[in-house]
Amino acid sequence: MGSDATPKMVKGIEKRGTKCRAMVCLGLRPARQCGTCKRWTWKEQAPDATRCLCGGALGPEVNKRLNPQKSFTSQRAAERWRVLEMDKAEKGLPYFNERKDPGEPAEVFLQRYLSARAAEAPAPSGTRPTPATLQRYRQLIETYAVPVLQGRQVPDLTTDDVQAVIDGMSHAGQSPRSQLACRNLLHHAFKRGRIRPNPADDVNLPRMVDVKPYRAPTLVEVRTLLDLARGTEWELPIAFAAHTGWRRAEVCGLRWSDVELEGEQATVVCRRTVQKGDGPGNYHVLPTKTGRQRGTPIDGGLPALLLQHRASRGAALAEAGVLPGPGYVDDGYVFGVGDKPLDPERLRRGFAKLLKQAGITGVSFHGLRKATSSLAQAADVPLVDAAALLGHANMATTSKHYSEAYDPGLVEAAKKIGALLG
Repeated sequence: MGSDATPKMVKGIEKRGTKCRAMVCLGLRPARQCGTCKRWTWKEQAPDATRCLCGGALGPEVNKRLNPQKSFTSQRAAERWRVLEMDKAEKGLPYFNERKDPGEPAEVFLQRYLSARAAEAPAPSGTRPTPATLQRYRQLIETYAVPVLQGRQVPDLTTDDVQAVIDGMSHAGQSPRSQLACRNLLHHAFKRGRIRPNPADDVNLPRMVDVKPYRAPTLVEVRTLLDLARGTEWELPIAFAAHTGWRRAEVCGLRWSDVELEGEQATVVCRRTVQKGDGPGNYHVLPTKTGRQRGTPIDGGLPALLLQHRASRGAALAEAGVLPGPGYVDDGYVFGVGDKPLDPERLRRGFAKLLKQAGITGVSFHGLRKATSSLAQAADVPLVDAAALLGHANMATTSKHYSEAYDPGLVEAAKKIGALLG
């Protein structure tokens, strides 16, 4: 009995009877004490707080030793928690907070959490969400989470609440990947110590269906599509995507102020994307996928097509009675009408019709981007230049997913075999 009653400290774990209490020593941390309940509020957990959870005013900031503790029924669980908290402290992530803030609605917490993720420095592994992904998360929260949660507070969230949000997304026709992203938002917040427990642990998600990957069109197929599109509104967008390797959303977001056709080298600058909205004809203008701008030189017949398109646009303005003055600068969307960009879904449908006319299968508009990379590899363009052309932050992405050209060594071997066989 004496051995059970006497506490034993083993590597930061205190054993008392059948329970274990784990403790992590994090050193001196800035904190402020409440004048009413005498509890401490740590600056790292609430940097802008002026009042305690009880409503009392916080005192001046002082350095206080921080030793988070938590009780467990097994030594193994206690050690696992202790190692996790020490690892989070080394990485600068928020540490365990046993007290829950009862005054914050779940949707407010999720929006604040997204803002914190957007302000984080890029991780070496590249796991920080892109601006477009964060914007997509916000749209999902506003459209599906807010009407269902209706101001429910974070500590009161249950699995049924999260399941109701997921079911609403499913009934609205959202893809399984979007439903998974909504679940993962809470999962990531739990892993970073922002919420406890995780209400999304036992949520039932729809089965992810494996989609057959689209291939890159061959050079002959690209020329066939351009021949079919000649004289239609799809000729320039398809030619532009094939020359530059831009994504469909980036092509739709191009403005005339991003185009420089005068000078020794014609260039275009990718600054924004146009993402499809929740309904037909709705769209959102967002930053690029990586959040960075990139310039792309253009050559061949593309500058001439852009000049011709700009001239026809000026003629259309003149016919409409809009005569540009001396200081007039046309800053509308290149492939849209004025300040209204080309709808990405409309471009996808137009491209699909051309594919059907040409009898080409297994190709999407994004395949033009893969074709640009494959043609660059076939022309012996260095991988680092091909990655910069496509806007990839990591050359491994270009090498793994976008290089489908034949190995030059195999092509040379085939030529020799063919010469021997006659």
